[in-house]
Amino acid sequence: MDEVEVSVSYASGAYVTGFLIMLVGVVLPMVYMVLQNKKAFKASVKMLRDVKNVETREDRSSSDMKETH
Repeated sequence: MDEVEVSVSYASGAYVTGFLIMLVGVVLPMVYMVLQNKKAFKASVKMLRDVKNVETREDRSSSDMKETH
């Protein structure tokens, strides 16, 4: 019995389907998570800066009050 050699083209339906499944199921969610994480990180850094600015303003205002009284 002769063995039959089979070659599968990368353009075949199975490869295309697998690629689309991987793209939609793995790559797009990972990109989305990275973008959301970047946005969340920027927001948290901004929030920390704002809190720090408020604290320094309060410190200055309390020291100004002490000097005037």
